[in-house]
Amino acid sequence: MKNKLRILCGLLLAFTFTSQAEVGEFQITFKVVDESGNPMPKVNVGASFVQSTSLVPTANNISEKQVEIITDRDGQAVLNESLACNNYVYSGIKPVTGYYPDGTRELRLEHVQDGKWQPWNPTIEFILKPIGARVSMYAKKEWSLAVPEDNKPIGFDLELGDWVAPYGKGITPDFVFTLERKFTTITQAFDATLTLAFHSDGDGIQSVLSDSSGSALRIPRFAPNDGYEPILTKRIYRETDTKPIVTETETNQNYFFRVRTKKDDRGNIVSALYGKVVGDIEFWPNGKIRFQYYLNPEPNSRNMEFDPGQNLFKSLQSFERASAP
Repeated sequence: MKNKLRILCGLLLAFTFTSQAEVGEFQITFKVVDESGNPMPKVNVGASFVQSTSLVPTANNISEKQVEIITDRDGQAVLNESLACNNYVYSGIKPVTGYYPDGTRELRLEHVQDGKWQPWNPTIEFILKPIGARVSMYAKKEWSLAVPEDNKPIGFDLELGDWVAPYGKGITPDFVFTLERKFTTITQAFDATLTLAFHSDGDGIQSVLSDSSGSALRIPRFAPNDGYEPILTKRIYRETDTKPIVTETETNQNYFFRVRTKKDDRGNIVSALYGKVVGDIEFWPNGKIRFQYYLNPEPNSRNMEFDPGQNLFKSLQSFERASAP
């Protein structure tokens, strides 16, 4: 629908009505700012919720309502609606030229008091990050990479996207994986450890968590100059057949890395390649690894802002294509 902001992900029209179903008025203040905290006027903010035509909602008098409002010079827009019969409100902003899209927000209102949903007039903030100098990279999703052998360090070439010989066509062991495990089946007790190490002195990896802005640009634009660790260890295990599986995977986890480091006689870095892993590095006791990586091929460039239209891998399957900036 032209100029309409579509936000809902199957919005709750399967609402279960009871005699205690609540209907009331709600008010929300939306605030849109840029990365520096400056207000952004004239931005379209949309919201979706379930509304009733009666104080007694039934399956015949409720419908999804979508509204759109525009921020003022202070970057704010106030939404006030009545007869909302569900306590979930979804909101988002229409794409703004020159800025990365921001994610959908879900607000759960608690209860109705004196005809008003509580909390009354909460503020929902959107932070728009400008699109900067995006660059071409080797970007790939490894969704089911099988470690060829246990208990042996095996190199993976990020530029060629394959294990090094004799396990694949790779040449440079940028990432060096070692899988150690005691595993029979997923239903029995097991213990598996995946170690990520590196080939060159000065190579390494460091953790970076996604910010809470909801932006498509999840982590900083530039990789750090230092702070890289030479080893990363991940573990997954099950202590007994009846206990749950324990894994070290984190939802907001990402990484920066440095590979192919070259140093002079004094130990100073003269050349290196930088990259990032968007999301965590996951693995399973069956020997499969999953991660999404981006490698900037320009020596010493720490720019991590990927241009999805300039992926240096040209023949990827659809499930291998990495598109995050």
